[in-house]
Amino acid sequence: MNDDKAIVQVALTGCVHHKADNPALPVTPDEVRGDVRRCLDEGASVFHIHARDQAGRPTMNANWYRQFVDAAAQDGATVNVSCSGRWAHAYWERAAPLSVPGADMGTLAMGSMNFPGRANVNDPFTIDALAKMARRSGVVPELECFELGHVHYAKYLIRKDVLEPPHIFNFVLGNLGTCPAERRWLQAMVEMLPEGARWFGTGVGRYARRMTNWALVQDGHIRVGLEDSLWMDKARTDPATNPRLVRRAVEAARLLGREPATPDDARGILEL
Repeated sequence: MNDDKAIVQVALTGCVHHKADNPALPVTPDEVRGDVRRCLDEGASVFHIHARDQAGRPTMNANWYRQFVDAAAQDGATVNVSCSGRWAHAYWERAAPLSVPGADMGTLAMGSMNFPGRANVNDPFTIDALAKMARRSGVVPELECFELGHVHYAKYLIRKDVLEPPHIFNFVLGNLGTCPAERRWLQAMVEMLPEGARWFGTGVGRYARRMTNWALVQDGHIRVGLEDSLWMDKARTDPATNPRLVRRAVEAARLLGREPATPDDARGILEL
């Protein structure tokens, strides 16, 4: 499967970092709107959204998500909301963003894992419930895989028709407690993909740039952004911004002969 265009997804904010970690982190709807516009100009087309409340704290509240989704859904940009279990645990809390008009995609982790200092629990009942709620809402799940076993479980759910096409995967490597960011593990995940699937490669922290390069070489798509990496360099001397991270990713794609996908291109490639 060879896509000439490379989709650049931007994880704008996440649910861990704060302004004290990086002043460029967009934590209000207006800040998200500005970053989306600048990232679109640099070549991004898909935006992964985490909402924050008035105090800057992560929230799964649908009313807050509506403001952030509205802010991100500019010029046809694809919006990928978070159903993360990092801070919310009950499946109905995690499903709230799926009901927000304008949400095209929603993250769906394919298994449990340990992050530094915290477990992210995704039990089979919750995964099944979120998949069914996404289907009813018309939102396409992005299947987040942090381990090879997560890909295996996703294929099981596909065989059981719990997950309908299109099948969009995101391989997130480099978290402490999950699969290390090594090319052999990314290659193994790619080889496990079901026929017709599309996929993104995401590297955490200092592994972000290498994952971008590996994914592009293997005809995958890429996710960058301040959720995953706060710095432009490994030495942590150059604070990142979302537009700069997109610009660097687009430059890498063009060196390999792949132009960045427009929002319309991305919708076609992802079959949204």
